[in-house]
Amino acid sequence: MVGAAAWIVLAACGGGSDDGPGVVQPPANPAGRGQLLASSPLGAIAPAEIAAALAQDGSHVQGVVPRYSVVSWRLEYTTLDANGGEVRASGLISVPQKPAGSASPVLSYQHGTIFRDAEAPSNNAVPGEVSVVLASLGYVVVAPDYVGFGASRGTLHPYLLSAPTAAAVVDLLTASKVWR
Repeated sequence: MVGAAAWIVLAACGGGSDDGPGVVQPPANPAGRGQLLASSPLGAIAPAEIAAALAQDGSHVQGVVPRYSVVSWRLEYTTLDANGGEVRASGLISVPQKPAGSASPVLSYQHGTIFRDAEAPSNNAVPGEVSVVLASLGYVVVAPDYVGFGASRGTLHPYLLSAPTAAAVVDLLTASKVWR
């Protein structure tokens, strides 16, 4: 009986892999919605640069102390436009530079009303930008540009339409899972 129990336990382990302990393989890149199409590095920002931006007159953030340098990338992915058709969109992913093995929770940030393409998160990864500040506190931050801005500039922006706005958020989160 003990031999049978040992065999069951060993069989349940499923064998080993070449990845080693703690290595998580990213999911496959989906076709269609949420497909990661491209990524471009945007640069690194030191905590001192973020702190200086927050200390400027007019900053609405008080008492925030950046802890980590932040590296940002522009991700391009597939999402839906206002008519339900697929469109190439973009968004920002900002990653805190922590010691290897440190956990970093994912935070999805949805910006408010913007008027110019230069204000889209992936075109505005600067020291005082909300996504960068949140990443400096230890979060991996993803922020969609929304359809009509960034890579989809020239496509009608579906202002205040819940379905394409939610699709841009969910699809960027999906694309960010396969990024890297």
